[in-house]
Amino acid sequence: MGRAGTIDLRATRAAWERFAAGDDDVRGVDPTILASWYRCRDLHNVDPRHHHPADGDPRIRDDVDAGVFARLGCVAGTVADRDDRLLATVTDGTGHIVAWWGSSAARRRGERARLAPSFGWAERASGTNGIGTALVEAASVSVQGPEHWCEALHAWSCAGVAVRDEVSGAAVATLNVAAWCGTVPVLPAAALAELVAIRAEMHERAVHDGTVLADAFAAATGPDVALLAVDTAGGVVAATGTARRCFPDVPVGVRVDPAERWRPPGDTLRPLVTSAVEAARADAGWTGIAELGSRLGGAPELLRLVPVPVAVGGRVAGLLVAPDLREADEEPVEVERATRLPVPDRVAAVCDGRMLLLAPAEIRFAEADGHAVWLATDVGRVRAVTRGIDRVAAQLAPFGFARIHRSYLVNVARIREVNDNGRGALTVSTQLTRNERIPVSRRNALVLRETFGL
Repeated sequence: MGRAGTIDLRATRAAWERFAAGDDDVRGVDPTILASWYRCRDLHNVDPRHHHPADGDPRIRDDVDAGVFARLGCVAGTVADRDDRLLATVTDGTGHIVAWWGSSAARRRGERARLAPSFGWAERASGTNGIGTALVEAASVSVQGPEHWCEALHAWSCAGVAVRDEVSGAAVATLNVAAWCGTVPVLPAAALAELVAIRAEMHERAVHDGTVLADAFAAATGPDVALLAVDTAGGVVAATGTARRCFPDVPVGVRVDPAERWRPPGDTLRPLVTSAVEAARADAGWTGIAELGSRLGGAPELLRLVPVPVAVGGRVAGLLVAPDLREADEEPVEVERATRLPVPDRVAAVCDGRMLLLAPAEIRFAEADGHAVWLATDVGRVRAVTRGIDRVAAQLAPFGFARIHRSYLVNVARIREVNDNGRGALTVSTQLTRNERIPVSRRNALVLRETFGL
């Protein structure tokens, strides 16, 4: 869990001093830590000289099995029992501590730092730390001494890992192990195995809910026949051929595994579906009508939303999407659009150990290399801090970027040349002076031709 080995505390402290004073040319700091420092300094405006974690009631999502927290608690207790210098905590998905484990001395030390139940450790309140940074990062994180953004935490080292919802990707809980003065926490193999088991159960539950949704989709007949089935995050679990004719980008078929589900570019269904699911949880008889056509790549069209509950656990597996068959005088029940968070106008990237904050207009295109995403920019080729081409696509969609291939995004405003390679295959270039050929998938070639009138 976290990085292996210790860091050079003196060099890191010096780097922290420079960065906190406004110097961006900071070398030798782990990229994950540096990305967090940028968020704390430039996005959240966290004062590095003061530490004020928010106090509030933890919020355990009602659709998360309580067994997840019980099992994390068992892991935390096992870790704390191995060394009386360690303090283990479990938090909700917002970083508020639900419970803690440790010796009396460790808990007294933690209480003075507010590393205790009810206090919130999200980055926006507490800066770079094992809990808050794990909520942001896909992998486990280790934060040692002066890697913490707030100076009051420089005597601590911690390691945190988040458990995430398999459908939405949102964190539902974290496990953090902290130690005072020198000790770098490491999870034993048994604890790591338990975390793997918890994640496997979360995945199995997501597949089960997808199967429930697919079965309801198959059973929908008559006038209420469903065109689509979507999960709680707007991923398409099932679609008919009729849906494909209306919305050409939507793939036909059934995909119960969350990793295989199709999502529209920019994740445009997520806010509306999230609002609909919340309404369904509050009212078991709720159904709604919303304009989904344009969000699915077709013409604007009102469609009916029918929640599909899970028999055990009180969860909502997702929604069936059917044609709107209201009578002419029946008023539509509109789904309120979820409020979006402000979209940052800078994209973080790493180059030669430095963290760059790029304006979207400086980026010509993005290319996936496994989970890493490389950005072709006006200052050269750099690696995006955000991992995964889907996440980068969602980040850049508001700035005019289009997914033209499963591995490529392009800044449409920067396209300078379109090349027809025959049989409908296209490539594009963002620079006339270089032999640049960015592939366009056949599915997106027609859209590109229509966009530029080709």
